[in-house]
Amino acid sequence: MWLMELICFFYFVMSCLVLLFLFLIHATAVGKCFAEKLNKLDYAISSYKRAYRHQDHEGIAAFQLGELYHQKYKKNKKDGETRHLAATYYSKHVEMHDEEGIRGGDGYVSSLKFLSRYHYQEKNYEVAEHQCRKLLDMGSHQESEEAKALLRDIRAATNGNVGGSTNDANPPPMIFNQ
Repeated sequence: MWLMELICFFYFVMSCLVLLFLFLIHATAVGKCFAEKLNKLDYAISSYKRAYRHQDHEGIAAFQLGELYHQKYKKNKKDGETRHLAATYYSKHVEMHDEEGIRGGDGYVSSLKFLSRYHYQEKNYEVAEHQCRKLLDMGSHQESEEAKALLRDIRAATNGNVGGSTNDANPPPMIFNQ
């Protein structure tokens, strides 16, 4: 009798997990469709938020939310809230990957690039430096050079030379377009 109850309970739990997995795939697919095919950023954001709230262990929804908020900010640069939300979700994406010990991939590197520039512009130099150092460890040659340039700017800013790079003829490259 108890064995039958245990089997039924196991079946129920497995069914719930399968449904949750299918829901996450569906919410992510719907978000991608809204974002890429229909260019409806607000609908895409709500779909990815739904996927994010339901155990986004891989950080896919967090990264996509960062990307969508970043796109939204590019359209309206006066909206600092969307820029802050992009940084929040990119941070969650990086945090999830760091906790799992998975460092690398285009999304991870893109997140680091955004976060390093974001924190630099917010004058949060310690965090910006930390993100740049992570980028140095895993970025391509170009990304490493961009991180080094930003580290020089951070050093200059923290030493009182707020004008940025010591060589004004060669300003540091932008890590992302703003």
